[in-house]
Amino acid sequence: MAQKELRRQFRDIDAHTTRALHNIQQVKRARAARIFPAPLPLSSKTFEWSYVLALMLMFALVID
Repeated sequence: MAQKELRRQFRDIDAHTTRALHNIQQVKRARAARIFPAPLPLSSKTFEWSYVLALMLMFALVID
């Protein structure tokens, strides 16, 4: 009986520890996301147009 009780207590402690570690990881991820926000997903077309616009701007600055 005592062994079953000890096993149950150990399982409870293990579950609490696992949950606490999971919560800590979530907090760390949330802090990291706040510091380094994820980049917006850009399609290849958007990237191509931004590249073209950047080249045009550089060309305009060189001509000026």
